[in-house]
Amino acid sequence: MFEVFPRGNHFGESFLIDLKEAEADIKMLGVPQESFLHTLSRKIRLHQRIFEHPRERAYLPVGQYIGIFSWHNPADPIRCHKILKIRPEVEQEACDAWASLAISYNEDAITKYRRLEQPAAPHNRGILERALKNYQQSYEWFCEDGKRCPNIILASYSPEQYKLTKSVMSANLKMAEMKLHAEDFGSMVFHLESALSALHDLLDAFTEVLTATQQKAQ
Repeated sequence: MFEVFPRGNHFGESFLIDLKEAEADIKMLGVPQESFLHTLSRKIRLHQRIFEHPRERAYLPVGQYIGIFSWHNPADPIRCHKILKIRPEVEQEACDAWASLAISYNEDAITKYRRLEQPAAPHNRGILERALKNYQQSYEWFCEDGKRCPNIILASYSPEQYKLTKSVMSANLKMAEMKLHAEDFGSMVFHLESALSALHDLLDAFTEVLTATQQKAQ
């Protein structure tokens, strides 16, 4: 376990990071462990607000590395599943596309309806409408045809997953909008979650391609 004291917190309120699953990855980085832990501490402090709500397999940049983390709440240990490194031959445009996708997904993942005990309650209609709009914007940026950089890069590096994510997101977002108009908010939440899951599938696949050499070496 590794302990991090976030900025602005009172003494004693800290995050515990469970690095057991990632020990082999960290050893393969070729840097002193103390140096890596210093970088990790700085990034945990930077991203501290994201740990307020449960996440599974969240991607966070850790200096020149990518960390995959899961947590239930700030009081429980944050599990670090993997520490990955981008292959040196990967183009800058691909790194830019990865960062854009990871940041957008992380923002979508903490959309307000996902933090409510009863997101499908009728009085949350406005919150669900805003979530749908945000997810539609993510779809347009990453999946709609055009000459924007993320579309081209994602389709080039992860063609199969890109096509599937595009189809699944499109179908679920259209259905979510239909359920909104029908005031079937429970089904709307289901389709919003399905669209978000498809975007995470694309992030998984794209990350694997960019870091494939290191993962195979393990």
